[in-house]
Amino acid sequence: MKTKLIPVLALVTLFSAQPIVQAEDSSEQPTAYDRYAKAAQKCFGKGQYKQAELLWNRTLTAMEEDGVNNCTLADAHKRLGETLLKEGKYPEADADLKRAADIYKSLAIEDSELVGDETMLAEQYRAVNMSLLGKLAVEALTKASMTSFCLIKRANGANHVQIQLPDRYNKLTNNKDIDELGFDKIVTFDIASLPDGSVKIDNIKGFRVHAGMWVTILQSVFRPAEAGQHIAEVTAGKMGVTKMVQAHLSDEHYAPINGLVAQMMGAPSLPPTEAAAAAANSAAVSSPATADQSSTSVSTTKETVAGPASTSSVAGSATATTLNAAGPGNLTTSSTTTLTAPATAPPPATTSTTTTTSTPPDASQPGATVPSSP
Repeated sequence: MKTKLIPVLALVTLFSAQPIVQAEDSSEQPTAYDRYAKAAQKCFGKGQYKQAELLWNRTLTAMEEDGVNNCTLADAHKRLGETLLKEGKYPEADADLKRAADIYKSLAIEDSELVGDETMLAEQYRAVNMSLLGKLAVEALTKASMTSFCLIKRANGANHVQIQLPDRYNKLTNNKDIDELGFDKIVTFDIASLPDGSVKIDNIKGFRVHAGMWVTILQSVFRPAEAGQHIAEVTAGKMGVTKMVQAHLSDEHYAPINGLVAQMMGAPSLPPTEAAAAAANSAAVSSPATADQSSTSVSTTKETVAGPASTSSVAGSATATTLNAAGPGNLTTSSTTTLTAPATAPPPATTSTTTTTSTPPDASQPGATVPSSP
């Protein structure tokens, strides 16, 4: 009898244990965000940062769908921030690392690894303090709906400026010589303080001006102030034609350059959110006469300060090079610089230069206006 009961008891034990085994198997199934996170870490370890960024973003999306709001979410933001840091996407990295810090703080968690990430970021990136750039620059950047404005330290030690906009931005002006300004979603340029006190801006990308045809500002050099005014030497080019002209800037129009240099030298910066708030507040308190100034020179100034050309056009100058067919066998290149002071600023000096050269004829070349300075 006892022998017959043994198989029965064994079957009872087996069936009663089966639900427990199934429950354990179910609890070990990885979630969608676990799978994404594991794949993201694997890509990061292989140096596949673009793919890792994509997978970390999917991880965060899956966590949001599952209502995750704990240290696991903070870890994901931190890892995404580290990935973006590797890609050189500093503003985005800053945002995710700050999000991770906020979550850790709410949970009373101190993460030493995050502190190291923030230190590494601070050595290469800092948000620009908008309050140091002057009212005209703040107004222009606010109108363009700027999302970030930062200084980035390159590997060679150069200071690189990056401005981000939500979309490509074109602005018509009331200037007869420069009728339109164009900004890409990302505008960048290098800025350096020279031994003689000058400031040089070059490697300009994402900014262009239209005067009959689209042209590019190649370089701007700002010389030390003389008699209360700063001398700007601006070089522009198109289709192999380049021209350098000089302009005089008042302190008001030189403010963006002065502010950037101050921050290069260690002036305090603001977090991106505070910088944006400062820009909005400054624009809100601007006087109607200044904000709605109909002067041609001010119209150009307010919009060009947002890009690297702001450094070359903050004086509100209207400068252009004109290409005209001057009869058979000749092409005349001339350059005229005219500076007009806005109603609210001290009148700068007026200068003009004219240069004429002859080149082989080009019957297909239409007449166009090429600015040497925005």
